[in-house]
Amino acid sequence: MTKNNKIISGVLVVAAIAGLIWYIYRDYKYVSNNSNNAGETENQNITGTGTTTVNIGGIEVGGDGNYTLEQVPIDEPQIQYPSLLRQVVIPESFGVEGKKIMQYKINTVTDALKNDPRQIRDWTTLAIYRKTINDHEGAKIIWEFLKTVDPSNTTHYASLGDLYGYYFKNISKAEENFLIAIEKGPSAVYVYYQTAMFYKDVMNDVTKARAIVDRGLKQMPGNEELKTLQRNLAQ
Repeated sequence: MTKNNKIISGVLVVAAIAGLIWYIYRDYKYVSNNSNNAGETENQNITGTGTTTVNIGGIEVGGDGNYTLEQVPIDEPQIQYPSLLRQVVIPESFGVEGKKIMQYKINTVTDALKNDPRQIRDWTTLAIYRKTINDHEGAKIIWEFLKTVDPSNTTHYASLGDLYGYYFKNISKAEENFLIAIEKGPSAVYVYYQTAMFYKDVMNDVTKARAIVDRGLKQMPGNEELKTLQRNLAQ
């Protein structure tokens, strides 16, 4: 491969990654934090005398004489974020320019997470980048973490199903995550498609592949993508 071809190849890989991220972001959301101090509520004391009714959080509390009602902080478990110091090794197949672009993108999202590690979108982006440079272990660590802090998001499970099935060859873990992904996102067409292809390509079980497509069509009877896959699996 010539130098120019390597450069073009690397740039095309990065462009493909950008498209993948855009597709996945439709299923993602930010972690919202409406408090200036995460995991704490502001101390608030309420005092009164005589016969008084006080409304606290929608609950009326009444009494005679002197009293003090104190709102105390609520401690939440400390979140253990994945390390942002993991080594970055970009394959030579990216070419010189492709490697520079990928390194810049990884550095950018890593810096953003150092500034605010609560952002689900940035962690997802980093996981995709890790997988793209063949750091499958690094991607797995992030997606396993995302399952714990964003458990309703189907894409975390589908991504792990793909990793476990195609890269780690852990069939049971792959199937487990794919099936949870379908439960979490029963209207996510791509999850049915990925799961069916996993059954067909990795497990060599066309019967299970057809069954999962049928399950998707019961949920979305008119979906052309699943209909096409159903016809292909029937051959």
